[in-house]
This record gives sequence, C-alpha cells and structure tokens, in this order.
Amino acid sequence: MISQGLSIIIPAYNEENRIESVLRDLKDNITGVYEIIIVFDGNDSTPEVARKVCSDCKIITYNRRLGKGGAIIEGINSARGEIIAYIDADGSIPASELERLKKELKKGEFIVSSRWVKDSVQVVKQPLSRIILSRIFHYYVFAILRLPVQDTQCGLKIFYKNDAREISKRVRVFDWTFDISMIFHAMRLGLTPREIGIRWKDSKGSKLKITKTVPQMFLTVIGIWARDRYDKSQFFRVALDKIDRNLLNHSRKQE
Repeated sequence: MISQGLSIIIPAYNEENRIESVLRDLKDNITGVYEIIIVFDGNDSTPEVARKVCSDCKIITYNRRLGKGGAIIEGINSARGEIIAYIDADGSIPASELERLKKELKKGEFIVSSRWVKDSVQVVKQPLSRIILSRIFHYYVFAILRLPVQDTQCGLKIFYKNDAREISKRVRVFDWTFDISMIFHAMRLGLTPREIGIRWKDSKGSKLKITKTVPQMFLTVIGIWARDRYDKSQFFRVALDKIDRNLLNHSRKQE
C-alpha cells in the first residue's frame, strides 16, 4: 500500500466465509490504496482469516454489535486517506468497479454505486421478491425524503474524508437505513450525489431478515424526516433519540 490516497472501509459481521476473496480482489485490483480498514463486531474468525490474507490491513474489533452504520463510522473516524470508500464484505461488487468509480469523484460530490441506472449490469440478479421490495422501498424513500437517487442501498459509496466525517456527525441511524441517512445529510451539507451504474451480482448469505428488518427500515426513514423537520424542538429531539436507541437495540438483537 502507498502512503497517501484511498482508505477502504469494510464493515464485517461474521464474514469468515467471504472476507478472504474480497480482500484478495481488492489487493490485486485497486491502485492508490493507503489502507484497508476492517471493522469487525461479530463472533467468528473473520479477523484471523483477514490477517492471513492482508497482514497490513487495519483490523478494528469490538465485542459488541455496532450495526453496519456504526462499523462504517468507526472506520471513517480512524481513516487517514484523503478519499474514503466503504464497501460491503459480501463480494457483490468487484474491486474493478471501485477502481473505476473512485476516479470519478470530484469536489462537492460523492459517489453512489447503483444497480438501477443506465449502464448498470446485474450479473446475478436478486430473487424477484427482493427486486419488487427494493423498488417499492425506493419510491417510498423518494416520497418521504426526495432523494434523487435510484439505488440508496447498493453497497459502495465514495466520499472525500473531510466530507464523510462531517456527514457522519449528523447520522443517528446505524442499521440498514444508514446509507439513506448518509446521502440525506450529505445533500443537506450541499454535496451532490453522483450515481453511477456498476456490475453487480447477488451474493448468497445476506443477513437481511425481510419480515423483521424491512418494517423497521420503513419506520426509520420517517425518523430521518422527522428529525430534520423538528430538530429545533427539544421535545422531539429527546423523543427521537429514544426511538433511535430502541430501533438500534432491536436491530442488534435480530442480528
């Protein structure tokens, strides 16, 4: 790894069966990498597997569940590269796509990878039920938050470090809606999302529990909207903080 450039953050909750191939792909196909940061908050052998493949990776471990968003924020706070990319540990996005997208980052923007815009290619598609649910959720998010993004949930985002840190200070949700909150607050700070189509494949072993997690995601989107609208109200801030904590604890128990 070189002494400046890109910090790659991988939130890893019990990824011992997938982390090796992801790390090999990243090390072989990404240029300008300052560091790879793995934030582990599970209870399997992910750190040991990662160290065998990537001895110079920075591995941050926790003995409590952080949630995807919490893990990414820990990575953002410890990152030293000028550019930050966070990517899922499931191998659904090849490293070549990160290499391509990082070159597109410009000041005043951030990069959102997408399965649903022009030039995107889904090599292995999700089950039809997941696709339908994904599209319903997209229109719901647009109706509530007016985000001009077709795919908030695709697992690769790229920011300048200073922007990412400023955004993450405002984020209050750390579950599956973390990406939505990052995009929302980035735009509130005046940044422009640049959504770029990628090659993507559905990966087995998803930890998303549809019947339990999806209703929570719908509620959390309302919470993001309400917090923004009523932020100056002490009563609403206290109430929303309590709701956020309850939702986060519920999410951790599910996982």
